[in-house]
Amino acid sequence: MTVIKKVGATLKEIQAEMLETVFGGLLETANRICGGILRSDLVFREGVIGRMEGHRFVSSKAFSGAEKALTYVAVAVALSAQSPFRLLIMDELGRLDWHLLVVIAAD
Repeated sequence: MTVIKKVGATLKEIQAEMLETVFGGLLETANRICGGILRSDLVFREGVIGRMEGHRFVSSKAFSGAEKALTYVAVAVALSAQSPFRLLIMDELGRLDWHLLVVIAAD
């Protein structure tokens, strides 16, 4: 049983490192897009995207509608930035104030 627990713990560590590697770069790009718009940078914790308020993690599940929309747009653009074909279609931007319109130009 001890060996199984050690293997399980090792697999969880490897999984956490893989997720951090994958989401680290993605969220770095997303934070450049939303920098200064959201209250703090996006982070990935416990399998959920969210942000930190001081020492407290705020899950994206608790975000306001506008915060969720901005987070989805930033992550979608960050994902598309890694693709050879870039296409982003967002349907619910009409909820945001007009002065928050952000134009993102591809290279």
